[in-house]
Amino acid sequence: MENEQHIIINIDYIDSKMEDADMIQNDNSSYTTTRPSFINSLDPSTSIQQISNSPIDSRESTTWDVESFLNSENRKVTFENDDEIDEGAVEKVFMAINIRKRKLGCAYYAVVTSTLYLMEDIEESSPYDVVNLLRYQIKPSVIITSSRADESFIQILQSQDDTIPAQTVVEIRPGAEFVYASAKTKLFSIRLANQQMENNKQEIYLQLSSILNMESVETICCAGALINYISRIKMTDELQDNQLLEVLTIEQFSFSLQIFEDESHPNMHMQTKFKEGLSLFGILNNTRTVIGKRLLKQWMLRPTLDLAVLEERFCTIECFLKPDNLEISNQLASCLKHIKNIPKIIEKMKGKLNVKDWQYALQFTFYCLKIRNLLRELRRVDNVKILDRIKEIFVVSDLNDIGSNINDVIDFDESVKENRIVIKPHIDEELDHMKRTYDGLDDFLVAREISTTIPTEFASTLNVIYFPQLGYLITVPLKPEWKEEQDFQINGLYYQFSTATIVYYKNDKMRELDEYLGDIHGLIVDREIETVQKLQDRTLEHVPLLLNASAVCSELDCYLSLAESARRYGYRRPFLTEENILMIEKGRHPLQELCVDAFVANDTQLVGGRGIINEENAERDEENSTTTNNFYNSVILLSGANYSGKSVYLKQVALITYMAHIGSFVPAGSATIGLTDKIFTRVQTRETISKIQSAFMIDLQQISIGLRNSTSRSLLIFDEFGKGTGSTDGAGLFCGVMEHLLKRGRNCPKVIAATHFHEIFENNLLSNSLPITLVTMEIVRDDNDEELTFLYRLVPGRSTSSWGTFCATIAGIPNHVVQRARQLSQLFSRYESIPPQFNDDREHRSYATCELIARKFLELDLEKKQIDVDGFLEWADRECFGTRLRPLTLTLPKPLVEFCNKPMILHQIEGLVKAGVTDIVLAVNYRPEIMVDLLKNYEEKYKVKITFSVETEPLGTAGPLALAKEILAKDKSPFFVLNSDIICEFPFEQLRDFHAAHKNEGTIVVTKVNEPSKYGVIVNRRDSTLIERFVEKPAEFVSNKINAEIFPKMATDYQLHAFDLEGFWMDVGQPKDFLTGTVLYLSNISKKQPQLLANSAIDKYVCGGNVLVDPTAKIGKDCRIGPNVTIGPNVIIGNGVRLQRCVILEGVRVKDFAWVKNSIIGWHSTLGRWTRLEGVSVLGDDVAVNDEIYINGGCILPHKCIATNITEPQIIM
Repeated sequence: MENEQHIIINIDYIDSKMEDADMIQNDNSSYTTTRPSFINSLDPSTSIQQISNSPIDSRESTTWDVESFLNSENRKVTFENDDEIDEGAVEKVFMAINIRKRKLGCAYYAVVTSTLYLMEDIEESSPYDVVNLLRYQIKPSVIITSSRADESFIQILQSQDDTIPAQTVVEIRPGAEFVYASAKTKLFSIRLANQQMENNKQEIYLQLSSILNMESVETICCAGALINYISRIKMTDELQDNQLLEVLTIEQFSFSLQIFEDESHPNMHMQTKFKEGLSLFGILNNTRTVIGKRLLKQWMLRPTLDLAVLEERFCTIECFLKPDNLEISNQLASCLKHIKNIPKIIEKMKGKLNVKDWQYALQFTFYCLKIRNLLRELRRVDNVKILDRIKEIFVVSDLNDIGSNINDVIDFDESVKENRIVIKPHIDEELDHMKRTYDGLDDFLVAREISTTIPTEFASTLNVIYFPQLGYLITVPLKPEWKEEQDFQINGLYYQFSTATIVYYKNDKMRELDEYLGDIHGLIVDREIETVQKLQDRTLEHVPLLLNASAVCSELDCYLSLAESARRYGYRRPFLTEENILMIEKGRHPLQELCVDAFVANDTQLVGGRGIINEENAERDEENSTTTNNFYNSVILLSGANYSGKSVYLKQVALITYMAHIGSFVPAGSATIGLTDKIFTRVQTRETISKIQSAFMIDLQQISIGLRNSTSRSLLIFDEFGKGTGSTDGAGLFCGVMEHLLKRGRNCPKVIAATHFHEIFENNLLSNSLPITLVTMEIVRDDNDEELTFLYRLVPGRSTSSWGTFCATIAGIPNHVVQRARQLSQLFSRYESIPPQFNDDREHRSYATCELIARKFLELDLEKKQIDVDGFLEWADRECFGTRLRPLTLTLPKPLVEFCNKPMILHQIEGLVKAGVTDIVLAVNYRPEIMVDLLKNYEEKYKVKITFSVETEPLGTAGPLALAKEILAKDKSPFFVLNSDIICEFPFEQLRDFHAAHKNEGTIVVTKVNEPSKYGVIVNRRDSTLIERFVEKPAEFVSNKINAEIFPKMATDYQLHAFDLEGFWMDVGQPKDFLTGTVLYLSNISKKQPQLLANSAIDKYVCGGNVLVDPTAKIGKDCRIGPNVTIGPNVIIGNGVRLQRCVILEGVRVKDFAWVKNSIIGWHSTLGRWTRLEGVSVLGDDVAVNDEIYINGGCILPHKCIATNITEPQIIM
């Protein structure tokens, strides 16, 4: 095996995924050694000779025409399950790992390949990044480590996240198992598949030294502990699924990060299956064999630095790409389809093989010879060393001997029929004699002879059958009336046993046959097993040939696979050099170009070791530099708009470099790539909730690994490092990393970094004198259409903006969000203050009110001895939307508070519109613009014009009329005057007609009350509607009709009439009256519009009637609601809730078993479980009441949380 150097790849994610190593699914099918044999006749004179051993060499000579055998239609062997490998199965892997004195060693054993892998020792310390990467790459089933390891190291091994298999078991083994001397002894004790038995210790040591670095002490110790663990498992038979623990090969691997990931099956019942999606491995893997696929995966996991190896791979791929060799390449690929997993078949030969395995072995020998012949026809095969290896390994005589042995001995057609391995005739004379005897048995004459000795009713249905171990039996169909044992008795026959349909007997003739012939079928099977075992022994003599031939077939499969990908996708041969450069012309991303209609190729020019050159290394640098390289730097800073292709460019450079180091052609016009020892990337964060670290901490760890392990020959790819923290800290960290790398001088690695930190350039955070190449992705901006066109072309220079808002529009972000983002971006850029934003009008109004009160309070001179606090409070009461319906009016003006799921003012507007009103004047004394948006919708809906009459100071009822004089006086049409907190049926049409009939100046609506002493009343003429005078709250009865407004002057002039209001009326300006008005309103609609209320016949929660529920509200189970309850939009009522005589406004959530009576629950409030509210309690906007709280008469201001009981009426501020 070649002792190669390998690249350390640390790639967190570069659009490349691949599945885990294939898992061989053991074939559990067994040979069938017994079967029923139906006999029609038997010659009693037949004798059975004593079976003697007949050597396989005594067979008759035959001509092996394997091709005709494989191609013959009547010889095609099919199997129910022809899949040799379950490629989605999870591989069983044992890993030993240990650290001592900062040296990390690791070894692992893959059961599926029977291969022991050993790593070279490397430096490692806390936080053990390399350990986590090894766990992620190898995905071990079991991890063993020393009990002497540090506790923090063991905790890392025992930690779990979604990148590590959840079923991984960590076992702590005694430190004595990790001893170098004993570990070497255990390694020397392993007998490999191609190792001669007579090798002495010195020869074994030399052989292992050519494979392994025996100076990697910790890794050797881990290998010894792992071999000891495997031996213990083998002895205790703890391994399941009949998997064999044998070490066929030993390989050394350098630390590398598997840049591929599995995609689990979408079916939850097949989560152990994996498939390969769009990935680098997916497009390079065109292998036809399982062993080829596994080898290609090893190539991709172990990029090499050996120029000779890479040159051989390039030359071989180039040979297969030549047009003259295309047909031969296709034929070779067709032959490889028939090459199966020979190492696994050889491993199974230590037990037993089934028919399918022998078929595969036969195919392997034939197609190996065919491949050897095809390769002779290749043209222009300079430096194609695999041809020489095939000529050397594919020994025609040995392969022909193996194939002839298998083909001459095994009868595949009969084997499939018998579901066991059947031997051909003329191989063993005694076996042939037994088969002739067995096949010549005829039970028909025997059955006829027996039928003459039993009752005639059974004679026509009996049969004679043979069961191995049981002998010859007579069968008779079971009759339904046979129940007891005596029913089965037949003269001349002895009952043996019965099934559901057949009864089995013996007689003297059957016993005679048992004694005379015995278990001949079992003897035949045993004899055939002995013959097959001899065939296996002869085949095992050629194990080195078979393993080497299988290995070279897998290598040929990889070359053909890479050549096919290069031909299909237009890849070119790269030129690898010892010079530390990276020159790519017209490079492409191998995956991205498959997902777009047209891909824009870009160039890359980097030279390693071109950092800040000081006096100490300037002279040496001049010696190592070339004229061409002086034009290029080691660091490229890439800026540009989002969506412009920066990340794709970064990944394509890393992938092209990586592909060149596995021996693949690359997606580029041309590429000159210096040997690169490591690739470190910070491209995409693998976030997981199971990790303690934040996303930014994971980014920092990735950067830390790159800084600590990179050399001048390394390639570092950073994509927007620093974006996970504040812009100032992020930009500072980014600049610090760049300066650190540049200060390495001749040891500066090749770096490509993309960033959106434009302040780096604007504020000169990185000096212009630094050897940095600035590039950007070109865009075209259309200022008129405010659009961007992405050209995806790399050009010199830098970008001044990321154009994030344009990209947000492309991504489908709502336009109002994008516009707001642009406003904020402009404000940030000008360092201006940001005005507050509100979710809705209610927040806006609350903010405006609070701002006004705060500013008014700041105007008070608190140093004065006498402060007009009362005046300030009076002003606040007047200006904050009224005081009587608090705390609801702290959020909304009173006219907009919902009464029975509709704003108060809307009840009036609908009545006015119905009466033909076209102009509405709303008299307010504070900030009418707050109501504009809502009332504007009403204007459009009802086709009316709403204007505002604003009072700068209170002017009484007539004040707003005077202020609206110009509107009211535009014509002589009558107008209505009403208060916004009055609720009734609003008979505006009748009032209009009544007013027109009496032809006087005014009409006032009056209604009868039970206690007139609480109100101002009117006195009218007897039998007339004309009002004579008003009386303010009379001490003795003069009338029981109250007026909504007082116009004494009109009454004095006898120009005012009274209109009696029928039905209900209520001033709902106070909480108690609000609830009373709700009762009256619901009672009225129950008589006139009952369909608006919940139907107790359908809605089982209705209790007592008069329940108004918005269609969007949700009612739980077992609730009792009513009477006189209104429930607003988007309300959620839990289970078992009791509501009575209450108002539930929009967005309220009432949890299970709450009890509410005589209360108003404000918008978006929450009542906890088992809460109880009563006594005219009023909750403001967004009040939260905890579970099991009692509130009696509480007036709770908005945005409060109630955690204690309120037993007496009070205001909670």
